[in-house]
Amino acid sequence: MKTLITILSGKGGVGKSQISVSIAQSLKQEYSIKCFDNDSQVPTLSKYKSLNAKHLMIYDIDEDGEIKPETLDITRLDEISAEIEYGRNEIVLVDNGSSSFNPFLSAFSVEAIEMLYEEIANFNFIVVIPV
Repeated sequence: MKTLITILSGKGGVGKSQISVSIAQSLKQEYSIKCFDNDSQVPTLSKYKSLNAKHLMIYDIDEDGEIKPETLDITRLDEISAEIEYGRNEIVLVDNGSSSFNPFLSAFSVEAIEMLYEEIANFNFIVVIPV
């Protein structure tokens, strides 16, 4: 069974990364898990070496660390889809920054999730939204 767990919120500072770390640490005891850090400004999850999280950058950042909105490229999220469809991990966990909220929902729209359901038997999609 494949499961995608994504932690999303359009608001910063609500504990997305802490929830991601807690979920990932507890699940890696029993399941094979691949973690992605989709936070362009504060990539907390990828700093935990034990989780081996892949840091995705869907935006470029200027010299002050600010996101350059015109550089949005949601095709950089294709690696998550590939891991879900072809990877060997049972669970794919994605920690999203507040700036990636709308792009992630666009990339993983209802249509995209339905296509994954058709391709992968017993696929689960879990969204955690801390507010």
